[in-house]
Amino acid sequence: MPASSSAGIFRYLKETTPGEIETGGPQIYRVTDGTLSQTTESSEDNELRADRGRGDTTLVSGSVNGPLSINWSHKTHDDFLQSLLASTYTEVGTDGVKTVSDMAFDGSAHTITSGTAALPSLEKGQWFQISGANTAANDGIYKVSDSVAPTTSTITLDTAVKDATTDAANSTTISSARLKQSNSALESYTIEREMADVSQFLTWKGVYVASLNLNYSVGDKLNGAFNFIGTETEEGPNTSSQFPGIGSEVAATTSGYFNTVTNTHVLLDGTAMGESCVESLTIDVQGNLRERRCLGGGLAASSLGADQFKISTQANIFFGTTASANLYKKKLADSALTFAVCLQDADGNGVAVTLPRGKISSAEITGGALGSDVMLNLSFDAVTSPDFSTMIIFDRLGSVA
Repeated sequence: MPASSSAGIFRYLKETTPGEIETGGPQIYRVTDGTLSQTTESSEDNELRADRGRGDTTLVSGSVNGPLSINWSHKTHDDFLQSLLASTYTEVGTDGVKTVSDMAFDGSAHTITSGTAALPSLEKGQWFQISGANTAANDGIYKVSDSVAPTTSTITLDTAVKDATTDAANSTTISSARLKQSNSALESYTIEREMADVSQFLTWKGVYVASLNLNYSVGDKLNGAFNFIGTETEEGPNTSSQFPGIGSEVAATTSGYFNTVTNTHVLLDGTAMGESCVESLTIDVQGNLRERRCLGGGLAASSLGADQFKISTQANIFFGTTASANLYKKKLADSALTFAVCLQDADGNGVAVTLPRGKISSAEITGGALGSDVMLNLSFDAVTSPDFSTMIIFDRLGSVA
């Protein structure tokens, strides 16, 4: 019998127009579960018949949809993430890295400076990574202040993330690439699944990224799922492991997975939670794509439309300190908050998600039983930040060369 463990090879390639793939090698995609599926709808024949039988059914519509579950790793998910957010990364330098020969650290002022104004252009609240400092303790993940605008001469840090010691360094590198939710044209993909044990291939064309769900849990990898919506599918045997007429496939990244065990930073309103730490959280990004169907357009959707983004977060927080109490009060006052979470993998690369402005939709304090903690179950929705003109920001830390 076919074994699913040898049937999960996925490849994808961007399309120039829906259904028409670009020239180049397909990218192998790392997934843990899931697949796309073709769903169809038929119209029943309601003819009155003497034998009380049904005469026929007629296929009237079809669509492609489904999730691909993933463990997040450096560089792996950039294409689909950019497609979902209808935007592209802004990098600080070549491959997202810039070298600064006269970088200096001031632990008391919580600043990084350059006498030659050689620091990269960053934004308020941007996460970045430093590597190669003379003092190894200065390497790591940093976050620009939410309130003080950085310059190419001075970066003021969020002190809850890093309290650097005074140091001068040579050829120190800063890496960061920022991706904001925007409103560029939607990008489509062709996705192929190889089922090698039965020599069969499934190919989906005109596929768009519809949503992303990320799950942060204690002692686990950062995992989630991209959901897709598409227009057509094909099935058949294929002696080639590549797209027809396309060059050699591109191997999947070998970067390690991000996990929540160590080097995890969670900031609410720019402040670490302390004892009121976050136990778990989910981030859900919905692109709200809709099918457009036309008379005579065939079974598949003629095109897809994009409605308003909906981005929401649910967090379970240990309740009790002033920080968590202030969050509860924000719900009563209908006040906005900021939220950011950053993880670092074993290779030192990082991924940060920032909601620069959110409104609490529900806040419930639970507890009171033996063997249980007092918890604040918090849900909040992202709204557009007037400072960044976006609802969500991803900062990728580490080189992509």
